[in-house]
Amino acid sequence: MPTFDTNAFNAAADALATAGSWLAQRDWTPATSSNFSARLDAAHAAITVSGRDKGALGRDDIMVVDFAGQPVGSTRRSSAETLLHTQLYRRDAAIGCVLHTHSRVQTIASRLYAPERRVRLEGYEL
Repeated sequence: MPTFDTNAFNAAADALATAGSWLAQRDWTPATSSNFSARLDAAHAAITVSGRDKGALGRDDIMVVDFAGQPVGSTRRSSAETLLHTQLYRRDAAIGCVLHTHSRVQTIASRLYAPERRVRLEGYEL
C-alpha cells in the first residue's frame, strides 16, 4: 500500500508529462536530458525516471521518492539529480515543482568561459 496519495501522484505525473512535452517542443529539454518533479505532500515527490525521453512522458515514466531521495514502492532509478530536487522541497514548503532543463544552447553557453576559452563537448548524455 502506497504511503502517498495516488490521486495526487496521477495529477502530478500528468502535469509533469504536459510540461515535458511543452519544453521539448521548444527544444529546451532534448531527449533524455533534464529532470522534473512535483511535490506530493510534506514527505514525497513525483519525479521523472532516469533515462526517459522528457518529450514523451507518461505516468509510467514518473516515480515517487521520499525527501531523502529514496524510491517509494519502486525498484526504478530516478534522476542522478534527485537530491537537488528533494533538498529544495525540504528547504521551502512553498516549492511545488522543479523543472530542471538541460537545453543544448545553455549547456554550450555554460562552457564558453572555460579557462581554455573553447567549447569541448565530451561526457554528455546526448
